[in-house]
Amino acid sequence: MSESVQPDLDDRTLRAATQEMCVEEKARALFEVTSESGRTYTVDLREGVCSCPDFEYRDGVEECKHLRRVRIEVNQVDIEALQSELASRATDLQADAEQLEDEARKLDEQAREIENALDSLQEVAR
Repeated sequence: MSESVQPDLDDRTLRAATQEMCVEEKARALFEVTSESGRTYTVDLREGVCSCPDFEYRDGVEECKHLRRVRIEVNQVDIEALQSELASRATDLQADAEQLEDEARKLDEQAREIENALDSLQEVAR
């Protein structure tokens, strides 16, 4: 096995970890990855490259989801650390969602107070 690589927990890593993909080793360190869309790409793990458009044409893309998925499949990624990061991210997102819901309730209350104030002003103006 080659060296361990722990990818950043970004959208590509999330897709690599969660989307259905079929990974098939064609030769030593050369893989064919079929994605959910049915498209097939070649990943060269030795060179760290993929034939997908995301890897080939986007500036700043170090690893596409296909390359990351192959790394997961061949145990180059610390799965426990990735799971821990995902669980932590899910907890943070849930806390953010709860905070946003609380803020939305407060804004709704303020909107009702303003509507009541407007109604009172309209009655006075009559």
